[in-house]
Amino acid sequence: MLHYASHYGHFDVLCFLVEFLDDHPDKFDIYNMQTTEGKTPLFCAILSGDISVAMKRKIIKLWFDTNCIDLRLRKQSGEDLLQLAKKNKLYDFIVEYCLRED
Repeated sequence: MLHYASHYGHFDVLCFLVEFLDDHPDKFDIYNMQTTEGKTPLFCAILSGDISVAMKRKIIKLWFDTNCIDLRLRKQSGEDLLQLAKKNKLYDFIVEYCLRED
């Protein structure tokens, strides 16, 4: 469900699910669950060809705001978050917004 909603830009559904799972003891594992191709819900948003860049940014921000993103994960192809972001013109956004230290 999280992968699908991220890929197709169902932002309100994602917000509901993130809020619903906020107190779940396994939310880190749930948010970072990978498909057989190694895609997390975050990767699905980055790679989606079905949503606008603005929506991708909203979803990426939502995932990073959970403070539950595993930056070590890679797709089956070996690509990590920053490599996927670079290929999809989201690298600067992720580095400037999401990886900042406040």
